[in-house]
Amino acid sequence: MFALRSVTTTDDSVEEDREGACEDTTVNRKSVVPLTVNAISSGLLSISQGRLSSSPSPLDHLSSPPLQVFKSASSLAVNKIVDYEGNSEDGIGGVVVLTEGEKEEVVGRVVGVFTRLEKLVEQLVVAVNGEGGEWVRKYGEEGR
Repeated sequence: MFALRSVTTTDDSVEEDREGACEDTTVNRKSVVPLTVNAISSGLLSISQGRLSSSPSPLDHLSSPPLQVFKSASSLAVNKIVDYEGNSEDGIGGVVVLTEGEKEEVVGRVVGVFTRLEKLVEQLVVAVNGEGGEWVRKYGEEGR
């Protein structure tokens, strides 16, 4: 854990007043990308199930206003973070606790995907119908 420090500047010199020593926390941290992908995947599954049932997902732009999508995506990401922190080990016998920056990164990415989902789907359709979609058409997956 890093200690807080205050920095005071006086005439080209810097004085640092440290409150406690910094521990050496040189541990290889796990990437937050799998957590982010898992949260996005859960949200997409929720949308697909909502489109197949009578109760649409609050993450779906076709059935929810943008503010509701934002709130739902944020909530989804926070819930996935809580689950991740409670069920993951850090490799040295402890549980994983994400930093505030890592949490903000995950939430920001999840919210970003769901607030732009319509545009991302449009880009995907263009890519699949263009030259880059040959492999999709080869296996007949474009209609799914």
